[in-house]
Amino acid sequence: RSVTIGGTVKVPWERMRWSWGDGTPTKKGGFPGRHTYRRAGVFTIRVRVVTKAGKTLRASVTAHTH
Repeated sequence: RSVTIGGTVKVPWERMRWSWGDGTPTKKGGFPGRHTYRRAGVFTIRVRVVTKAGKTLRASVTAHTH
């Protein structure tokens, strides 16, 4: 039940934080984002990026694990 999220941020960024939607604490990091779920289910994965210019960017995706 491992999930890897790839991608790029096309602006210089300062901080990135992942939320995996399963109640585990948010995690600092970059790309790729990786997480292992303990159970099957449907989870909303969110990433928040703060750019060096101070703007906050957000994205989300739904993961279905079996």
